[in-house]
Amino acid sequence: MSRRARARGPALLAASLVLMVTACGEAGSSVSLPTPTGSRTGSLLPSRTTAPPSSTPTSSAPTSSAPSSDAASPTAPTSTVPSTPQNGEAEPADDSGTPSWVWWLLVAAAVVAAGCAALLVPRARRRQAWRADLAAAEGEVTWLARALLPQLQQARSLDEVAGGWQVAQGRVIVAEDQLTRLEPSAPDEPGRIRAHDLRDAVRTARQRVESLVATRAEASFSRDLGAITNRLTAVLDPVRPGS
Repeated sequence: MSRRARARGPALLAASLVLMVTACGEAGSSVSLPTPTGSRTGSLLPSRTTAPPSSTPTSSAPTSSAPSSDAASPTAPTSTVPSTPQNGEAEPADDSGTPSWVWWLLVAAAVVAAGCAALLVPRARRRQAWRADLAAAEGEVTWLARALLPQLQQARSLDEVAGGWQVAQGRVIVAEDQLTRLEPSAPDEPGRIRAHDLRDAVRTARQRVESLVATRAEASFSRDLGAITNRLTAVLDPVRPGS
């Protein structure tokens, strides 16, 4: 029941009593209600402002004072602070990106490697070509010392020696010229010395055979050709120390 309805209850009751008394007075009754001193007639109707306040009935069921989860839990703002490992260890730095100096170092190394290759590869090829030419010249010296000169030594006369020499002389000169060209272009000192010694030995052998044919030393040509052969073979196959 509302407070206004509860306040109207006594007023209605008083009004009903007044109506009953009035009705009785109109019927010939001389009964009159006593009027308190200092009060006006008709003050029996109580003022609404003087109505006693009604007490709010207490509910037997306990009222829960716990705030609603929706009302008491404000929406938490999104945190941008990075999470910290629970074990207390710092997270490792992100090393997925490669520093720029690493790439510059790799480029510099590639340039240096390319430069070295540009210098070393042609040099190695020249060295290999030179050694191949020297081996070919040594083959000609071997032919002169172990094939041509022994055949001339077995000739029956100096005329046969002169004829055989005239046929092979051009090949001997070509071998000598080849060794002459190889000497200054040697890639190292041992190669230069080898080309120089072979060239001098071939030149000396050629000059002595030409002198033998020119002098017509018929009696000693076989012995002289043997000496020329031995000298050339000693240069071609030098005795190494300790052998």
